Amino acid sequence: MITRLSFKEGVFIATKGEFGYQDVLDDFQYAKQIRIATFNISFSEKDDPLFEGLQKLNEDVDIKFVSNIPARMSFYASSPKGKSFKERASANINAYLKKLNPADFDAVILPYFNFNNHSKIIGTENIIYIGSENYSVESSQNYESGVLVSDKEFIVKLYELFFEKLIDESVPYFNDDYDQLRLFTMSILTRMLNHFESYKDKFFSVNREGIFYFIEDETSFTEDDIYVLLHDLNELNSIQGLVESIESDDDKTINILSYMVDICESMHADSFIELIEYDTNFYNYVIFNRADETIDIFDKEYSGIADEEWLEHYLEIAADEANDKFEEICNEVSADVYAVKDHFDDIIDKLKELMIKIRDLSEDSVNPAIDNTSR
Repeated sequence: MITRLSFKEGVFIATKGEFGYQDVLDDFQYAKQIRIATFNISFSEKDDPLFEGLQKLNEDVDIKFVSNIPARMSFYASSPKGKSFKERASANINAYLKKLNPADFDAVILPYFNFNNHSKIIGTENIIYIGSENYSVESSQNYESGVLVSDKEFIVKLYELFFEKLIDESVPYFNDDYDQLRLFTMSILTRMLNHFESYKDKFFSVNREGIFYFIEDETSFTEDDIYVLLHDLNELNSIQGLVESIESDDDKTINILSYMVDICESMHADSFIELIEYDTNFYNYVIFNRADETIDIFDKEYSGIADEEWLEHYLEIAADEANDKFEEICNEVSADVYAVKDHFDDIIDKLKELMIKIRDLSEDSVNPAIDNTSR
């Protein structure tokens, strides 16, 4: 395999005693996408600013991390020397699994292991380092060299044509079924939190005691907001199937999975959908526009009798009727507005509880293809 890409806006960099990709590390705080390929990482869990930086990133950052595991071999001889190699490999594998455990990161990190990887790439969507330096503290003490490139078109192509190819030929940290559940739950929880923040901001005022009061006025929540929320609620209904797809013979795991199914069944996403779908009180409240309603009433009821002299008078009457209609809609929807808030609270709490249970399953869900020393 050969991948050839040309780039602009690149600079050669050679270092000793510093990270050659420091500019990339500095960009992490602004990045939404981080890609790292390395031959090794630092063995120690302590005093590692590289990993501390990743662990502090916000949950909306997308990280894909590919590493080799030095000393891991495809075969270990049964001789004393072979057993020594196997013990060293086992120590490295356990250290790498512990250090790349997604549970220790707030951001969405997808760790992979590629046992043929020797490439070193550290990048964001804005800048990328390609060179000899690993993503390890020890590498900063070596003579290292590479290039820093800020050509965004090149970065996109490199991720698409090389990095994704590398991932395709790598071993993911977790089993596929578990990882699908983990990532989906993280995603849907983030989306629900975002919906809820927007909802509270656009439907309520809050007093000093923290009590929410329905604004009973036109809302900036839109019809499109409803449809996006409905889409996510329909997706939420698939979460139980993801839980049920995980198989295990372990009694403890089976009990956790059973409890997770109970959590999923108690979310009642369908009841939420029924509250806000098309032509409900909630939907009609959101789409109501007093100015448009005033014009509609005027056109239907008064345009034929409103000459120029009486035009303003009949427009005022139409506006009063539109206000009366809106007041009636507010009275009808008030209970549903609070019910929607309760649904949000309940679903978010249960998704958070589900994430705790998912983490409880993590140790038993590590891909068995990674550690070949226990066979």
